[in-house]
Amino acid sequence: MNWLGLGLGLAGGVLAERVARSRAGLGQMPAIAEVQRDERMADQYLDLTDGGRLHYLDSEPDGSRDGTIVLLHGVTLNADIWHHQFALSSAHRVISIDLRAHGQSVAGSAGMGIPENAADLVTLLDALDLRRSVLIGHSMGGMTIGRFIADHEATWRKRVAGIGFVSSAGRQPKHVPRPVVNPLLAPLRALTDRIPALADRIGDVPANDLGEAMVRASFGSTPRPEDLRLTIDAFEAMEVDAFLEIVPSILEHNVLDALVACPLPASIIVGSRDNLTPPRESRALERALPNATLEIVPGGGHQLMLERPDEVTAMIAELAARSVSRAVAS
Repeated sequence: MNWLGLGLGLAGGVLAERVARSRAGLGQMPAIAEVQRDERMADQYLDLTDGGRLHYLDSEPDGSRDGTIVLLHGVTLNADIWHHQFALSSAHRVISIDLRAHGQSVAGSAGMGIPENAADLVTLLDALDLRRSVLIGHSMGGMTIGRFIADHEATWRKRVAGIGFVSSAGRQPKHVPRPVVNPLLAPLRALTDRIPALADRIGDVPANDLGEAMVRASFGSTPRPEDLRLTIDAFEAMEVDAFLEIVPSILEHNVLDALVACPLPASIIVGSRDNLTPPRESRALERALPNATLEIVPGGGHQLMLERPDEVTAMIAELAARSVSRAVAS
């Protein structure tokens, strides 16, 4: 499986679900399943300069500005996907962001994609005046951190102590340029405007088995039903046109050369059965980053923070301790 194939499959699955729900007279599915969110995680909002609005969860809105853990989710997910890792708020300030066009965040006129997410990260770090922060990104969230390192050196040197990558990559091994991607995505974009008409013309539409199958394929050997439900609900809440606008920035992502010059402590964790960002991509990250450690979790898939929450939480805690200690000593 590759990102282009999964992207087209996910988009098709969302379209099928939208048609079915439109025909049934139903509104949009809830954005997330019920999760046991740590009561310390408070909803916060930040207005963006392009007219967008960033939603994030913050365990200490008026708390320490040093050593904050900032969590960035992957495409079609949202801030609550890290709910197991919110336990870190017992020892750290924890912030979990809804990337633009995900969850409760609203994209502005700048559009959507990895570079725009990186710019929003700059805005958040500056607005909250965070220092010695530890950035953790899953999948596209990790790519956002890579783009942030490549494009915003002054900010990370001032405000970041360490970086972590969960099931992510510094490049797309099957690079697909926009002139190739856009013709493939154009028909799906056109269909998003025709969902009500399609619902009138098409007979009974089956449940969104395609979308659920695609989500299941992103997990490893032993997914819990509640984790699948959380991921499916987030996926079904994603607007198709937003997803299609984001996909090209994933397909053309490559920041490995820029990461070579980043001396920050880095931790990388990946599942051995991750078929979207396989272990070879984490090894490429480890080779690029001068101060990186790598852990490969046997049997783990792409949604590692849900599948193996203890291992991911431990990785983040260790990286935070190592990063802040290094920053204090330097």
